Amino acid sequence: MEPKNYNFDGNVFLGGYSEGGYATLATQKMMEENPQAGWSLIASAPSSGGYDIKGVQKYFFSLETYHQPSYLAYVALSYKTVYKSENILTDIFQEPYATNIPDLFDGSKSTSQINENLTFQLSELIQPDYLANGDTDIKYKYINDAFKENSLDNWVPKIRTILYHGTEDITVPYQNSVDTYQKMLSLGASEQVVSLVPLEGMNHNTGIYAYLEKALVVFETLK
Repeated sequence: MEPKNYNFDGNVFLGGYSEGGYATLATQKMMEENPQAGWSLIASAPSSGGYDIKGVQKYFFSLETYHQPSYLAYVALSYKTVYKSENILTDIFQEPYATNIPDLFDGSKSTSQINENLTFQLSELIQPDYLANGDTDIKYKYINDAFKENSLDNWVPKIRTILYHGTEDITVPYQNSVDTYQKMLSLGASEQVVSLVPLEGMNHNTGIYAYLEKALVVFETLK
């Protein structure tokens, strides 16, 4: 099959769902703060991402059970890798999970298999001291600082930004997008630039279809 001949005019539209939604907003922030010649960002449509990371953590810790413990382990392992932190897994997770987590992400296991090797009970997965004192103990300041550094709710977008999120999402809570939207407005973002579109009745699995349908229509109108 011969490659098609694309004519790129430099106009960019960003979109992504879940972790991809977070990556979309992070990419938008980078492009706005560091414009590159030949690239013109027209609009961004992140969906169902955890933009306020501390807010997501507080949501998790308010639950008795969480159906995707692999997500928590994956994020913590990523922070361990990026920040070269030797203690983050043992500070956050109980044993044997803290020790076993790196091997669970060796590429040989699916998400469901990783979940099966963890526990859905937050009181059994997370260290009791971190659950109780994670916000106040200086021991955990490095974790909170990393969450703050990587959150995306503390800036003012200048390019058209449409946040989408399923109202029944319990994997990444809908409230996180509400809080992010309201924080951006409080910092001075324009309602003509930044908007929040609830995907009524959609959860984390079903929301992607409604998101794609709506976002692509908006992108077409902005071409």
